[in-house]
Amino acid sequence: MKVVCLKWGEKYSSLYVNNLHNMVRRNTSLLLTFVCVTDNRDGIQKGIDIVDLPSLGLQGWWNKMYLFSLGSFLFLDLDVVIHDNIDDL
Repeated sequence: MKVVCLKWGEKYSSLYVNNLHNMVRRNTSLLLTFVCVTDNRDGIQKGIDIVDLPSLGLQGWWNKMYLFSLGSFLFLDLDVVIHDNIDDL
C-alpha cells in the first residue's frame, strides 16, 4: 500500500505530516510506503519518503493535480484523524 499526503505552504507544519504518518502506522497491519509531497521538508521524520513538489505555478489545492503523476495510492489530507484500522481502504 502507498499512502500519500501533500504539504504545501505554511498552513500545516511538519507536525501534521508526522502525526498522520504515526496514525496510519498504528492503524494498519499492511506493509506500506508513506510519502509526503512537499515544498518544505524541514521537520519531517525519518521513515517518510519525501517527494519535492515541483514549482508548477499552482496555488492552494491546485497542487494536488501533481499527485496524479505518482501512480496508484491512497491520498489522505493532513487534517484527518484515523482512529481505526484502514486495511480495507
